[in-house]
Amino acid sequence: MKTKQGQTNKLKARQAEVAAEHWMMENMECVAIRRAVRTKWQAVDFFGADLVGVLATGAKVYVQVTTGSHSAMSSRRAKLGAFPWHPSESVILVRLVSTKSPVKGKAVQWWFRVEEYQSRAAGRTWLDWPECVPVPREWFKKVLVHAVE
Repeated sequence: MKTKQGQTNKLKARQAEVAAEHWMMENMECVAIRRAVRTKWQAVDFFGADLVGVLATGAKVYVQVTTGSHSAMSSRRAKLGAFPWHPSESVILVRLVSTKSPVKGKAVQWWFRVEEYQSRAAGRTWLDWPECVPVPREWFKKVLVHAVE
């Protein structure tokens, strides 16, 4: 399936969630992460988010991951903005985008575009992060959890 530059196909959706788990552990410093599950016999949903992480302080981080276009972001913004979030909870919307590498020709570089929901006394708004988050290739591999002895 051919995609335009900056777009991803639906096969990357699962890998985008795995990359978001890595990002949450390494950059957000989450000590525990749980993924929403949708199977024939089980459904776990986190208020419309794909992932929920818990920080060492006990605060929760809800992350919705998408590989869609800008219109997908706006529909997810509206869905997540409808919930009455507590000010201590972080709600983050990430979109996986790709660009061709200027150095390696056909090689593709992956990035997260991040928007964070602000539910403060001043009102509810979505703030774009000024910088895109680079996604290394190893983040697309499943997170291995090691038992602590």
